Formats: sequence, C-alpha cells, structure tokens
Amino acid sequence: MQRPFTYLQPSGYRAMAAVVDGLKGCESKLSSFEGGTFSWKFVEQLPPPDLFSSLTNIAFDFEVHELDPDSDFYVPDPGIPECRALMARGGLRDFLAGLPCLESLSISFVLNADTMDIDYPARLEDIIKAGHHWPRLRSLSLGDIEVKTQELIDTLTLHQDTLRRLELHDIRLSTSWLTFLPNVSELLELDEASIWGDIYGARQFALGLVWVEHWDMGEPHLWPDDSFRTDLGAYLANGGTCPLNHNNQGRRLSPGYDPFSLGLGNLF
Repeated sequence: MQRPFTYLQPSGYRAMAAVVDGLKGCESKLSSFEGGTFSWKFVEQLPPPDLFSSLTNIAFDFEVHELDPDSDFYVPDPGIPECRALMARGGLRDFLAGLPCLESLSISFVLNADTMDIDYPARLEDIIKAGHHWPRLRSLSLGDIEVKTQELIDTLTLHQDTLRRLELHDIRLSTSWLTFLPNVSELLELDEASIWGDIYGARQFALGLVWVEHWDMGEPHLWPDDSFRTDLGAYLANGGTCPLNHNNQGRRLSPGYDPFSLGLGNLF
C-alpha cells in the first residue's frame, strides 16, 4: 500500500499541470500565480514561459527537504547539493526572464537546518539573469539564497525607476551589510522595505569568503512589532542612520519580548 502523503511528492507538479491544462487553448490570460510551497524538483518541469507571458505577479517557495519514507516526517535538506546543481542550470532564471509583464516577484527556499552550517540551495544568479530588466517591476522578495553584492546592486539599479518594495530574508551576502544597506538606501526610493531572518555578511580572505557578520532579525509573523527590524525598514525607505552595527550582531529577540508568552520558551 502506498504510504500517506508520499504520492504528493514532489509537490507542485499537479497544481502546475492543472494550471497549464487550463491555459492551453484558452483566450483568458493569467495575471497572478502564487504557487505556495513547491518541491525544488519542480523546476525541472517548468512549462514554457509563453503560457504565462501576461503574469504580473509570481511567488514560489521551494522546499528543500523531503519526507523520510520510514517515518513520514521531514528530514532536513538532503537535496541541497542537487538543488544547487539544478538551479545553476538556469531553468528558473530563463522562465522568469520570459515573463515581461512582472510587477511583483517573490522567490524563496524553505530550509530545515541551521543555515550557518550548510550551503544555500541557490544563488541570485540562478534566479535573475545578469542584466535582465522587467520594465514594470515594483516589488522584489528574495529569501534563503547566496548573493554576490554587486550582482544585487546591479539588479536594483536596473529597476530603480519602478521598484518600490524590497524584501530580503535569510540572505548570505558576499560583502558587509554595513556597506550594502547604505547603498540601497541611497539608490532606491522605496515605499516599503523588510529585512528579516538570519542575515550573514562576508569578508574575502586568501582561502575564500568567511562569514564574519550575523544578525538574527527575527520573523515578522512571530514578532510583528519588532522595533529593530522596523527601524531598519524605515532606514531603507527614508534614510537616516542605519540601526545595524557590529555591536548588535547576533541578537535573538528584541528587548521586552518574553518567549514564554509566545509559547516558544522551550526553544531557548
């Protein structure tokens, strides 16, 4: 007998197949696709982008963990090397580049591991083609990826005339956040900005990049009124003084938050 839930893996195939079948031969155009959580393996089966050429909004959360066939529980991240290899082939990047009407783009990866100790499942260059420009892009959200700072600055520069919302979470940056953030604040005219999760900054040494910066910015759905995170968003949108510095690295919770009142006491 087939084990519960395993017939749904990898997630995303059935949902996308239903959408594609509905679009074929149909005069109506799809304007928004928020795919929810999909298996990273789904990228191998992305349909031709011409079927989605009218999309203005697309959002994918790719899960990078699987069900243990012996327990029906998730096991953390067995597929990260395979996911990195697949993303590097450019299927997702080429699909997104074929969507000329995009106004909102959200791509993130769902990890079940300590992100300091693992490779990330994708890089910015696997998602956004170098030099690509979406003429209407107003909102960009990226999460759980490695980022070469200059590549991200180049992308933001290409979209500075239209981009009004920026969300970055759980990002590994190839340089310091303390130099990157002032550049973003000066470059963009944002209405809304959000930096959250575990963010890491690096320094180049002879043997390669070393992660020398870390801030835990928390998660908005757990701590929606976190002043440290909201102050950083306000800085990126309005300028002023950047609230991040080397003296407040590694924070776990804002002062005044009681994890026991949130039912999280057993995590600390």
